[in-house]
Amino acid sequence: MRKAEEIRILVFDDDIDVGESISCLLDLEGFNITNADGADKAMGILKDGNIDFVLSDVKMPSIDGMQLLKDIKAIYPVIPIVMLMSGFSDYTEENALAHGAIGLIDKPLDTDKLVAQIFASVV
Repeated sequence: MRKAEEIRILVFDDDIDVGESISCLLDLEGFNITNADGADKAMGILKDGNIDFVLSDVKMPSIDGMQLLKDIKAIYPVIPIVMLMSGFSDYTEENALAHGAIGLIDKPLDTDKLVAQIFASVV
């Protein structure tokens, strides 16, 4: 099993403060974190090939998180993605799984659940 510091995670949230908070939580767990607050930036980071896991918000004004999920999976089918949701959404975990995510987690995050999911999905 890989060590946390060997796992590179992309945190994609249009709310910079939320993205930074999530990144801090994961950084405390020892993961190597990169943030993106826009879809173009996220896709550019993925293009560099240095990401093992993606954590993305579902609801964003610039791009629908599920559309981003589809776009990422079309190009990078093996990267595990967990979608984040706060409050009401038209999407369910079944929607996320159907489009290639490995899960949908409600905000505020259950860090232990997320960390377990990261270790279970990154080889």
